[in-house]
Amino acid sequence: MADRYIHAETDLANYIRELREDREWTYSDLSKRMLEVGCPIDKSSLQKIEKGQPRRKIAVNELVAFSRVFNEPVSSLLEPDAGLENVLAWNDLMHAESLNEIIHTATASYNGIVARLRKIAEEDTAFKEQVLGRYEQHRSIALEKAKREGEWLGWSFDTEEDLQGYLAVYYVSNGITNTARDVLGITREFGVDDLGE
Repeated sequence: MADRYIHAETDLANYIRELREDREWTYSDLSKRMLEVGCPIDKSSLQKIEKGQPRRKIAVNELVAFSRVFNEPVSSLLEPDAGLENVLAWNDLMHAESLNEIIHTATASYNGIVARLRKIAEEDTAFKEQVLGRYEQHRSIALEKAKREGEWLGWSFDTEEDLQGYLAVYYVSNGITNTARDVLGITREFGVDDLGE
């Protein structure tokens, strides 16, 4: 049992070295990053963890700090070869969390801008007409595309559901139409009767 424990310590130290070297960090670089996450450790101690005879043991708070610095779950630091799928899933999860923060920040910013633009459109008829003109132009392009591609593919848009199904798959709504709809309060963008335009 003791031999396995020593092996785990060695694996952890080797993996920390690999992660540091993959990022081309010096011991000073890693020491600085450890301090930034609240775990001061000098470069001499880091060298002893990686190369010491015997190796310096890693405290629990240092393990957690390494996890944060290297953006790796503690479990993959302890068992670097165990379940590559889990490591990839963990990385995907952290990426999704970052994207979620960006989406929420961008959404809040977008909603604030749209609210200001909506107020301007209510007070300035010329501005409202310009926004509506841009919207109508891009809406017409999308409808023409729907007609052409529908005819070419032999599709009929006899029902609202048929048209909406096509638009959901083939019409990539762009920033111009989406923003105009939000600013102008347009709730229904397309209908079957629009194809006769």
